[in-house]
Amino acid sequence: MKFSTRILEVGPNPRKDPALQEASRLLREGMLVAFPTETVYGLGGDAARSEVIDKIFEAKNRPSDNPLIVHLDRAERVQDYCSQTHPSLEILSKTFWPGPLTIVLPANHAVRQTVCRGLKTVALRVPNHEIARELIRQTDAGLAAPSANISGRPSPTTAQHVFQDMNGRIPLILDGGPCLVGIESTVLDLSEELPVILRPGMITQQDLEEVLGFPVLLAQKNEALRRSPGTRYRHYSPNAPVYLLGPSISDEVFQKLVQFLAVKGEVGYLGDRPPGSCIHIQVELDKLAAQLYSGLRDLDTSQACGIIVDGLKEQDTGISVMDRLKKAASHYFESDHEALQFLSSPTSDQE
Repeated sequence: MKFSTRILEVGPNPRKDPALQEASRLLREGMLVAFPTETVYGLGGDAARSEVIDKIFEAKNRPSDNPLIVHLDRAERVQDYCSQTHPSLEILSKTFWPGPLTIVLPANHAVRQTVCRGLKTVALRVPNHEIARELIRQTDAGLAAPSANISGRPSPTTAQHVFQDMNGRIPLILDGGPCLVGIESTVLDLSEELPVILRPGMITQQDLEEVLGFPVLLAQKNEALRRSPGTRYRHYSPNAPVYLLGPSISDEVFQKLVQFLAVKGEVGYLGDRPPGSCIHIQVELDKLAAQLYSGLRDLDTSQACGIIVDGLKEQDTGISVMDRLKKAASHYFESDHEALQFLSSPTSDQE
């Protein structure tokens, strides 16, 4: 179905806002609505209705085996979706909800038929955004809400980003301004005895361990891909290929890469070297998470033929940001030698 997609701005009192009331009506009727959370904009639909979940996958072009996160308005509704809880759930939900933490628990039979996509677990979150929670409350249903973008593209952090990808695919986008966190939630698996981080986010391993008082594991890559929503496929990529440079790449090799890419057109650049003739998007390091996807989308809009992201250290940006950048990158060069090998390879001419 082709829609005339509307963007409606939500005012300072979501509870009485007509835009939000219209959105909840559409959701109850089985339609999809994009809405803001503190992480990224989500593409929401009733998590209990299989025909609605099918619409989400169709609108996003999302692979059908990629499970979805269910968004709730309060922690008490976890019981509606899981078959059993975990001893750590109470302290984690009291500390981090509402907030950018997704908790994976054993799923009950009903939800296995909709969002779990072959898994025996369900991923649940209470977002820290007044519009999101009020929308869920008024709809009176948990909302499955992956990022409101075409699968593989950078996640949307503004309503306009959503419109770029979802125009004609959904009836309504709620505009609640830019997302403050800017990257997806931490995913923590509590379906087994020991908690395991399946996807890093702004709530870190250290944060979780300080609250729980015991070690939290980091999943190995293959395990995370199998068990977590949003980790099985390449993500966060703009149309232009992304070249991620480690902090040890020299100025000389950086310039050689710019010259190599400039043969094909204008080069986009996110970093702190003198950008020369590159299209430069200035991103503050301490705000990189919130500005990352927006910067990648802006460079795409400027028709860059390639995008260089440069000089970032995991200890500066956090494991979560580097995780997203590595997934967005076509190439990741940790040393001058790796970059020079790429530039001298015959196959690099086909990039």
